[in-house]
Amino acid sequence: MFAQLFPCNIQQTTAWSTGWEVKQHAAADYWRQWPAEDRYKMHFYNTPFDTDQTSPDYPLNILKRIYKPGDFVVIKLDVDTEALELAFMKAIQEWELGPSIAEIFWEQHFNVPEMERHFHYKMAANWTDGLALFREFRMKGLRLHYWP
Repeated sequence: MFAQLFPCNIQQTTAWSTGWEVKQHAAADYWRQWPAEDRYKMHFYNTPFDTDQTSPDYPLNILKRIYKPGDFVVIKLDVDTEALELAFMKAIQEWELGPSIAEIFWEQHFNVPEMERHFHYKMAANWTDGLALFREFRMKGLRLHYWP
């Protein structure tokens, strides 16, 4: 869906797309969203989000290994788990390459009574908390956008 809403020219780039979500996704569904001529430039891993920040598989550690100055880095975060999302965003705030991230699209999960039936548990954060957190990140220079 991201590729459809935000088409980009990746002719000179390598795009990394990693499914860091416990729920497994069919690879065919993932690849269907990308034009055939761009697929050879893509990487797709459908593994759970590694929460150990010292692990080589932690998302920011992967990015640190492949990042080169001048790269245009976009992160889309939607792991449907409030605690993981908050920990990841806090890690970005403290990360030395954080200012190198051009854009972050975050589907932040917070308590909305109408959505509780979809998540099967009540979130700790509410709408006001969410706005305050977004403001905090933006004040630190991170270009952060709600997704969707």
